[in-house]
Amino acid sequence: MEKARRGLFWGLIVVSLALVLAISALTDWRLTGERPNVWFYLTVPVVSVLGDTLGAWGTARLFREALSPWRVLAIMLGVNIWMQCAEVLEKLLYHTLWHYPGMLYLGVNLALALGLAAFGFRRYAGQRRRVAWAMSVAAFICSLLLGGLFVSLTGLQTPGS
Repeated sequence: MEKARRGLFWGLIVVSLALVLAISALTDWRLTGERPNVWFYLTVPVVSVLGDTLGAWGTARLFREALSPWRVLAIMLGVNIWMQCAEVLEKLLYHTLWHYPGMLYLGVNLALALGLAAFGFRRYAGQRRRVAWAMSVAAFICSLLLGGLFVSLTGLQTPGS
């Protein structure tokens, strides 16, 4: 029974991520008129989540926390799903109502990503506040580094970039 529940959980996470990435790609296509690069949507989020997971899990290990990398991966996938939903809403807002400044976009996404990750680590991994925030910052930095390196090496971009 436990194995079936675990399989269902991971299946739902993967399907949710695939669905929200498909919605994001279709939103890009509809709003910019440029055909989305499927390889970007298939690879960059995976690399980003791996960077998140490695950074957060490594930080947990530095704090001597006994935390499964699978739990960290599940939390980071959940954060990524919510961030992709926010991204779709931000795209709709930007292209239909208000061409907001880029720094506002960065500030909102930084606060949201760090806050969601810290909440996830506190709620679903039982981490202390200080450790949860340290894990969130490390996850964000590693995601940027690994994702940025991957995009630089492959040249993949989203429409409108």
